[in-house]
Amino acid sequence: MFTSLSDRFRKLPRAGRWGVWLIAVLIVYFAAIEPAVDWSSNKAAEVSRLEKTLAARVRLSAEKDAAGNVLQRSIVAYGEPKRPRSNIADPSGFLSQKTSDLAAKHGITVKRRTRRGSVPVTGFEWNGSKVDRVALELVVECD
Repeated sequence: MFTSLSDRFRKLPRAGRWGVWLIAVLIVYFAAIEPAVDWSSNKAAEVSRLEKTLAARVRLSAEKDAAGNVLQRSIVAYGEPKRPRSNIADPSGFLSQKTSDLAAKHGITVKRRTRRGSVPVTGFEWNGSKVDRVALELVVECD
């Protein structure tokens, strides 16, 4: 006759019963717990990625605000920025030439000239054109 499943389980030796329990635990682990752990780690990685993206955007926004504030204070102190001529291809070369002319006019000998190219100021435009920062370092000797 047919015996019930529980009767068959009881008739198994002790090692067989432990084996059945082990198989049942493994099935539950791989069917429920492992997918939950994978889902949780995927969500944690996504949250970490979003946090890094948000932190980078906040940092860039702060840099943009800081650059804008420096320029706004400079505009208040020195007036609006004006390009000397609209057809200048190399603003740092133009600045270098003007400083050389000014030094020659006043009899100043320039010992060393270091020119850095024009660097755009991040995220700031004035009257529809981007504002560049031009750096020129002059070393002179005085009497």
